[in-house]
Amino acid sequence: MGFDSYKELIDDVDNNEKFLLTVPTRKKFRKSTFHLVGLSLAVAGLDVCYSAELVYASPLILKYKVSDFAMSWMWAISPFLGFILTPLLGSLSDTCTLRMGRRRPFIILLTCVISAGALLVSQTANFFRLVFPSTINQTISGSDSIDLNGHYFSGNLHILLVFFTIIGVAMLDFGCDSCQAPCRAYIIEVCDPSDHTRAFSVLGVVVGISGSLGNLFGSFDYHSTRLGKLLGGQEETVFFIAFTLLVIFVAITVTRDKEVRWTGSVEGAPVITYKDYLLSILSMPSQLRILCCQLCSSWVAVTCFSLFFTDYVGQVVYKGSPTALPNTPLLIRYNSGVRFGAVCLMTMTATFAISSALLQKALTFAGCKRITTSLSFGMCIAYMLVIFLPYRPFAILMSTMTGMMLIVVMVTPFLLIAQYHENESHKVDFAHRGLGTDIAVAQSMLFFAQFTLSLFKGPIQHLLHGYAGISMILGAFSSFIAGIFAFFINYAEL
Repeated sequence: MGFDSYKELIDDVDNNEKFLLTVPTRKKFRKSTFHLVGLSLAVAGLDVCYSAELVYASPLILKYKVSDFAMSWMWAISPFLGFILTPLLGSLSDTCTLRMGRRRPFIILLTCVISAGALLVSQTANFFRLVFPSTINQTISGSDSIDLNGHYFSGNLHILLVFFTIIGVAMLDFGCDSCQAPCRAYIIEVCDPSDHTRAFSVLGVVVGISGSLGNLFGSFDYHSTRLGKLLGGQEETVFFIAFTLLVIFVAITVTRDKEVRWTGSVEGAPVITYKDYLLSILSMPSQLRILCCQLCSSWVAVTCFSLFFTDYVGQVVYKGSPTALPNTPLLIRYNSGVRFGAVCLMTMTATFAISSALLQKALTFAGCKRITTSLSFGMCIAYMLVIFLPYRPFAILMSTMTGMMLIVVMVTPFLLIAQYHENESHKVDFAHRGLGTDIAVAQSMLFFAQFTLSLFKGPIQHLLHGYAGISMILGAFSSFIAGIFAFFINYAEL
């Protein structure tokens, strides 16, 4: 396979100078579908971990007697860090000169963050049982005491358990979301532009299938299995399976295609500062700004479903309670609802896989604008149905609609960004911007959406006396706003 190089013109705004970077590129050929599947497996591994988090993170924290109000602030930690750091990581990735390449070092780094988070979430309680067996095995009653299968955590141990679990959730959530950007930039850069739509279509199918498998794993009852007894319980087993698949999938992806080492450092070239990076976000082209506004609204709508739907099903559809005493009807109903919520999430990811497979034909037949607007308003209607008719058939309908909506947040925005960077009519606005940075900026809209949701959900839920359906109301409103923004996006040639 041969090599070319190209000259990239960079503006030094502060010194009113221009300089050229010589960037080697590998000649690209059309890749087989099997090859594209290999490139997509890292994102698939992220989705398996994300599925485990979506199903069990909120119920697990509630079982630790953390209030809904406090839990909403817990979910703000990761998006706050992500909104600040993810575009910066993208910018660092654009200028990375490591021998391995620009994207793969960051994929591996963030995989390590996810692995550490998964261990904290799933094994902190087991670690405390080993280190403090005499203290934990004492039966202690009280409002600050929790009973985990006959093991009691109270006082400082309860606080430490909650603290490390929340840190683990934040690391897991941050890693899963932040790693998406370098994975997508890696796919775009190693594929020929003519393959981009097909590559992201394959990515959607693979991610949808892996998400379905992740949710399927979460719907099984592992308490009575050998693996469940060995690892310590339901959550521990699910996160162990997710962690194992992530490591295997990432290893396959990063060894699939070699990146060309970036040799763009030029004597006298300016160092990109954090201020420059922030200015690049604030001064983004209008096409990208409108796309980010629509993407942020869409992510709020999707996040309201993905993070809180299992709890909504358990409390509203099944009429259970996560804080009920062990083996009581309320807790049994709640746990049954959480498992059905996992089935709903599996339905969502399966629908996403099918929708991704049909994406190329849909874009040819209807165009990106019609797809984006119709899915946004359709999700708003689905939310209204599940609010006023909280029954299982409408929960499945909501899951199906969200699965189709994932196209709008996980596929088409990145196809549009690739178009902006490659299309001659947009190159003038994007010539001085890195692809990795813009993908990371778009990906950070997820963090901004999560942070906004975390700020408003808790106080509004408190005003409504703990009504579990507040996330569904916020989702309906956000999807409607996303539909409005969709009319103003520049869809280039999509």
